Amino acid sequence: MSEYPDFLETLLSRSPNIDVSKLKGDVSTRRYFRLRFAEPGNARDFVNACLEIDAVHSGILALPDECESAIVAMLLPPGGAARYARAILDIAGYLESCAVPIPKNYIAIYDLGFLLIEDLGDARFCELAPEMSDRVLVDTYRKAISSLISMQFPTAESFRSCLAHSYSFTEKRFLWELDFFVENFTRLAFKREPRPDEREIFATSFPIICREMMRQPMVFTHRDYHSRNLMIKNDRLCIIDFQDARLGPITYDIVSLLFDPYVTLRQEMRQELIDHYMGLVSPAFRAKLRQLGVSRSIDASVVQRCLKAAGTYSYQAAENRNSEYSAFIAPAIESAISAASHSVGLTDLKNLLTRWLSFIE
Repeated sequence: MSEYPDFLETLLSRSPNIDVSKLKGDVSTRRYFRLRFAEPGNARDFVNACLEIDAVHSGILALPDECESAIVAMLLPPGGAARYARAILDIAGYLESCAVPIPKNYIAIYDLGFLLIEDLGDARFCELAPEMSDRVLVDTYRKAISSLISMQFPTAESFRSCLAHSYSFTEKRFLWELDFFVENFTRLAFKREPRPDEREIFATSFPIICREMMRQPMVFTHRDYHSRNLMIKNDRLCIIDFQDARLGPITYDIVSLLFDPYVTLRQEMRQELIDHYMGLVSPAFRAKLRQLGVSRSIDASVVQRCLKAAGTYSYQAAENRNSEYSAFIAPAIESAISAASHSVGLTDLKNLLTRWLSFIE
């Protein structure tokens, strides 16, 4: 049985000398395939051929450059695929209006959950970072921060609303993500459910974290803004995986970027980048953050974001038998412990996480 849907099989059969390879995805149910053509112009021909499919489509949004010999096919999971495809293009349109570098979208066939997008290659920032000099590493992070600022604070001339502005993170959602960590980490590490005394600590600590986050100004949030979702193509830093964007606390994405467990940053370098970000934040938002306490706001986001990530990694290992992310569980929890150690009301949480961490190290 083919792993391609029938319509894609038909398209591929009409396209001679095409090499198809499945790309390694993330933890989502989206599937990606690289279509490599014998001649660069064939990529354009393939995009045009998609217009012949009897389904509602976007029309050609862009054509591959003449020199492009490969494009990427994205297949969305069934059930709401059309809505999902429209959301991706809508948010992509917002990011393009902000001059944020993202993959070009060539065509979307809504009913089939099928998109053709630019092939950015395989160079993820997280994989290149260990070989970078400090200067290049900082410069690359500054590029990522510049794009983040453009997303969060578009100019009045470029601003256009998108679906991400119509819904936001909530305290309830943040609490759910933290509970997800507890349930899946204990299942993975201890093969048991949390004990009553542990649940009591979480019931006291987690609302403190979430309330602190919800006090922050809300801005456009990528929601997964880290080094695995930054691709480097011809010295161009491109952002991917933005389809779940929404409004969220202003520190959420900068924390996701600078405290992600995939790249190890020295504390002084991280602080330099935080200071750089704060210098670019809109003055009104910067004043609000300083009123709340910049470090206090960042610490709350670090604890929540890092435990949320550790919960996802634990779930993948325990439920899906996917150990690819297991090595990042401990670094994520360590970051949460560090942030909790200088947060008011989180001493018991810090001590419990420290005990838990000792069992997996």
